[in-house]
Amino acid sequence: MKKNYLSTISLLILLIPFISAIDFPKPIGYVNDFAGIIDGNDEAKISNFLADLKKNTTVEIAVVTMGSFNGTSIEEYTVNLFKEWGIGKKENDNGLLLLIAINDRAYRFEVGYGLEGTLNAAMLGRIGRDILSPYFARQEYGEGIYNVLTEISGVIKKDPDAVAKYQAQKINISMSQKFHMPSCL
Repeated sequence: MKKNYLSTISLLILLIPFISAIDFPKPIGYVNDFAGIIDGNDEAKISNFLADLKKNTTVEIAVVTMGSFNGTSIEEYTVNLFKEWGIGKKENDNGLLLLIAINDRAYRFEVGYGLEGTLNAAMLGRIGRDILSPYFARQEYGEGIYNVLTEISGVIKKDPDAVAKYQAQKINISMSQKFHMPSCL
């Protein structure tokens, strides 16, 4: 009896990673619009912008939209997707993921350790609140994402004006945020 009990527990311990594993979609480029909220022109503009940014700075940014997290926390999903896709150069850990769950009305930035000194939670939280949320409230998803990425690019490239906006503010907030959308969705 004791042997069967130990065998069952051993089997469960081995199966736990498979039971809790999240099935991630495969990346298709810099912009992965699985929710279908970004129009083709905006998607091309964002993809080209991110390709140029990577070429000029080595920083790799991925944008992912999806319907919802289906019960998984936004933090867990984002961290695991970031790792699964290997966003950023491995030796520099300089990637950034912007994940948007449209039905959950939430977004999150995940930053590689090599980029945290440049882009911290306070900066990204403010950029999201000030730029992304207003565009999303108007359902202008592609334009909002593009404007957020241009602001982030300015900070990455150490543009004095962009950096000055965020250095003065020393608040600590989460990189996950909810956004307001009209109730018609």
